Parts: sequence; C-alpha cells; structure tokens
Amino acid sequence: MKTRAFCILLAMVAAAPATADGVHARLQTPVVLVAPNDEFDVEFAVFEADEPFNAFDASIRFDPARVTYVAGSNQVGTVMTSACPSSPFHVFSAAPDSLKISVGLLCAATSVTGPGVLYRARFRAGPTSGSTTLSLGPFTAFYNAGFFVTPLERQDVTVCVTNCTSTGVDGGAGALSFAMRAPRPNPWVGRSPASFEFDLPADGAVTLTLHDVSGRAIATRGPEWFAAGRHAIALARPEAPAGVYFARLRTPHGSASRAVVLTP
Repeated sequence: MKTRAFCILLAMVAAAPATADGVHARLQTPVVLVAPNDEFDVEFAVFEADEPFNAFDASIRFDPARVTYVAGSNQVGTVMTSACPSSPFHVFSAAPDSLKISVGLLCAATSVTGPGVLYRARFRAGPTSGSTTLSLGPFTAFYNAGFFVTPLERQDVTVCVTNCTSTGVDGGAGALSFAMRAPRPNPWVGRSPASFEFDLPADGAVTLTLHDVSGRAIATRGPEWFAAGRHAIALARPEAPAGVYFARLRTPHGSASRAVVLTP
C-alpha cells in the first residue's frame, strides 16, 4: 500500500521523464576494513552527474551473522535534502537481513542528478574475523515523473574484519576480486602526485579519470595494461581549484569511483 501511494505521489510532484542512460548508483567504498565489533558507515551514492531523478527506492542486503544495522543511524543524504526547502518524502524499514528505503522530493518540477550521497546507514561488525558483502537488492530503482530510470552500475561493499586475505585486500595472495582503494593522500595537499591503488582479478586495460562535481573529466591516465594482482597508478595533480572531485577507475572486470578532496 505504501509503495502504491509513493508512486502516485511521484506522478503528482515530478518533472519530465528521463530518456537517457540512467543512474550510476552504488554503495560507496568497495572495501571497508574494520576490527571486530567496530561500527562503520555505508553510503548509498551516485558518483556522476547522471540522468535526472526525483525519487528512489533502495534495499541494502547483508548477512546478520556477520554485520548488524545500528538502529536509528539512517539518514537521507544531501543530494535530496538540499534540492528543495521541503523535507523529502521518506519511508524506512529494517529487517534482520536488509534495509528498505524510499525517498522522494516534495517540490514540484524539481529533480537532481548527483553526484553525492543519497542515503547513509551505520553497521556493526561481528566478533569474528573474515569477510562479508553488503549489496543493493532488486528493490533498488530510480524514478523521474513516475517513470523508471534504471541504474546502469551497481557496486557492493566488501567488509573485511581484521583479515581478508581471500578477497585480495590483505596483501600477500593475488587479488581474487576487483577493488579500488582510497587515494593517497586524501585530502590531496600540495603538488605531488596522488596514488590510486587497485586489485585486478585478471589481466586488463585500466583507465583512471578525475571528474569535477559536474561530471567533467579534468585529468585522465590510461588506458594502461596491467597483469592480475595489486597495482597503483600515480596521477599528477591537475590545475583545478580546491574542492571535492571524483576519481573513476575503469577496467574490464569492473569500475569504481572514490571521492578526492583537493586542498591548497
């Protein structure tokens, strides 16, 4: 009943339907390293200036034997809350193994494109070492004027508690899954290059691109060929003002983005 009412509300307040290539929606940060019983935030985000949308449904699935949701930690991100002065329509429910989220703008003829955080929730790691995955479920969808804008790209989060050698995160063994780590340094201070580390499960060409908040590419390196394993790409600092940017890594085995803060 709530879902039907939500769709009717969208038709009343939305703008024109989307027609282009959708939304690149992901769980931010492909790998999270934590200690047993630590709490950590997971952000549902868009990393590019994508097709306009004014509402979304999302589900985050997890293994309750490995992580648990911290009650009361959920909040709507600034992409939606800053779009209009009215509070967004917001429905949230938590089950033992999943979260369900519905958010829509209540301002007429108002849509957003990103990039930025759509939603944030906190989780607590279990007491034992190992890895687990938080993923976006099939409930996840975007809308504009009541029309679907299907996400083209989804990225899960691997949570590594203390030791995750089998995932290629902890070093030593070869990488078994694609992952992109946080750039170093971040914030990016001074003129020295920044390093972007990643894992490849197999050989392939890799391209690194730095985008501003409008989605415009301001620096690119590649494509360059890398063998399977862990590698790092050094990127020279571009001539760009201080602010928030987004580094995107493209490979045949997946793509990922990380926020980068440039400071003077």
